[in-house]
Amino acid sequence: MDAQRSQMTEALKEETDGYMIDTQLPDDVREAIRKAQYAAKPLSAVDLTGLPHSDDTVTFSLTQAHEHEEMDEEDEILPVIEVAGGSEVEMPSSPPCAPDSESSLPTLPSTPCPYQHHTQLHESLRDIIRGIRTAQEDSLIG
Repeated sequence: MDAQRSQMTEALKEETDGYMIDTQLPDDVREAIRKAQYAAKPLSAVDLTGLPHSDDTVTFSLTQAHEHEEMDEEDEILPVIEVAGGSEVEMPSSPPCAPDSESSLPTLPSTPCPYQHHTQLHESLRDIIRGIRTAQEDSLIG
């Protein structure tokens, strides 16, 4: 344990060559990101080609690979497995009842809930502001 501690202390005392990570984005990339924030489809609108070592090209192929191209293990086409076996499987809409249990069917409540008026946010904010203004006016008058 002491040997490991001394090795760690020596490793921490060693001076290393300084290095710098450039986190500043070029102006054209910063402008592209800003424009993409307001675009209808931001991922389609952003252009990151101004970044060094960037490659934002992606090729989608909806057809099978050509015969002369080698297929990777990950690209292997797997057979389609039919789970339902061609027939529809019907699921009950509620869990089954045990044969010996007596469960009552759900009934509608005899008294319905009263209708509640839901005001919109801006209407309720207006009411609050009006209440504050009238309270301030009353305090100035009184």
